[in-house]
Amino acid sequence: MNATIGQKMTAIGVFIVIGLTILQVNSFYTNRMIRAASEAAEHRNHQREMLGNMKQAQSDLILATMDSIIDKAAGEISAERIAVINENITFLSAHLEELRRLADTEEEVRMAEEVVRMVPILDEAIRKNLRELIERGAERTSHIQGAFIRMDDDIDRVGGQ
Repeated sequence: MNATIGQKMTAIGVFIVIGLTILQVNSFYTNRMIRAASEAAEHRNHQREMLGNMKQAQSDLILATMDSIIDKAAGEISAERIAVINENITFLSAHLEELRRLADTEEEVRMAEEVVRMVPILDEAIRKNLRELIERGAERTSHIQGAFIRMDDDIDRVGGQ
């Protein structure tokens, strides 16, 4: 069958339209895939940033707490350390719901719930219990040192006789 020039031109036009449609569908699909991958990467980056910030706050909190324990003989937690402790516990507490929202796997959800459960316990242990222990410990240490001094004085006074 011999096609006329008009038929050939129509066929070429149809092939061009089909080719352009295929290119457009491919472009649309590729753009969608790139957008989805970009959103997933942005979500993961936000998760990593939040976890990094929470990990830093936890580390700063523990360091301030350990320094307070080391310097317990002072009888109080320094104002600078109290500020660090308060700032980091406040940060952790304020971001617990965001941590829950960012958890998107079963393991992440479990770990987030554990952190949510532990922060109030950590808060009470450090800001209340540790503070009381350091303050009472200094009083007891002072009382015991006084008793040793009195005993030494008594031994010195009586020992010579």
